Amino acid sequence: MIKDRRRCQRYEADFEVDYSLKSDEITLSDKSATRNISMSGVSFDVLKMVKNKKQVMVSIKIPGKAEPISAICELVWRKEQNENGGRRVLGGLKVIKIQPKDRDRLSEYIYQMSNAKNHLKF
Repeated sequence: MIKDRRRCQRYEADFEVDYSLKSDEITLSDKSATRNISMSGVSFDVLKMVKNKKQVMVSIKIPGKAEPISAICELVWRKEQNENGGRRVLGGLKVIKIQPKDRDRLSEYIYQMSNAKNHLKF
């Protein structure tokens, strides 16, 4: 059996997300949709050119909230897919920096999700 290395419970989520990457090799911006979310990370499709260990600025738009949740995340894993014409991969991103107000808003959302019992079973 594979041991789950996640520190926090993940919850299904389908939110619009904007992300951008700026490095010596590449600068890009794109939109995607979350697959799942937790206090420590988020999963969504990223462009294939985004490589592991790259830092990405993420802006998650939670329905019913005027202001998006912003965080700096690091791509920690990628999974090839046969979707989207091969331009994208499923990515797992770890939150590495988030402002206290955004952490509080994310925590509030996660708390609501935990009460709704919408967590994923792994």
